[in-house]
Amino acid sequence: MKVVFIGYMAAGKSLWAKRLAAKLGVDFIDLDTYLEDNYLNEKIFDFIEKKGELAFRKLEKLALLDLLAKKNDMILATGGGAPCYFNNIDAINKTAISIFLNVSIKTLVNRLTLERENRPILKHIPDDKLQEFIAKHLFERNVFYRKANFILDEDDINLQNIENVLKN
Repeated sequence: MKVVFIGYMAAGKSLWAKRLAAKLGVDFIDLDTYLEDNYLNEKIFDFIEKKGELAFRKLEKLALLDLLAKKNDMILATGGGAPCYFNNIDAINKTAISIFLNVSIKTLVNRLTLERENRPILKHIPDDKLQEFIAKHLFERNVFYRKANFILDEDDINLQNIENVLKN
């Protein structure tokens, strides 16, 4: 079984993907880590700073397609933008079960405020503009996220509910 978690930065994709993989006894793969280790040979933050987001997104697509093609059983956590470029969401849905973790703007702002220095897209956003930026960015990306096979809202995100949607 291939399951791909999608959603905005800090939505909990890696956390829940890791927990599900452990429960099912299958491989957990974090797309960002896979990219850094196999395509970039440096941190995503550094790569984007040097070569730009478009260069990053092109390699991200290659890595995603590579994983979707060669791994049979895996639980994959994507980066927040991965499903939103180059029809990646269609490739995901063609070969895997996708789950969108739909987390509130308030929760995202709280989580991302603590992590901004590690997020290239947020690094230069002032504190008083962070919520507005996340709201606008999330609105733009929701059209892709909502193409997921399953959507779990913040209050429903737990291992039991994730397992339940996969049984259907």
